[in-house]
Amino acid sequence: MEYPHNTSLTATLKENLVAEFNALLRDMQTPTSSHLTYGPSPEFLLQATEDNVDYSVEHTLNTVYA
Repeated sequence: MEYPHNTSLTATLKENLVAEFNALLRDMQTPTSSHLTYGPSPEFLLQATEDNVDYSVEHTLNTVYA
């Protein structure tokens, strides 16, 4: 199913989601939060999130305009 592309809306959604995740990563890296010490690197998490954001935005638009 084709949907009308709104690239500015898509870009804004992606920017907002990535910005929120970056803020979350900063919060998780505070000295009081050591649970990431043995977890994936922040760079890995950010890339995975950006990939998921791309998929999620596309999936949401496909669902809305289906």
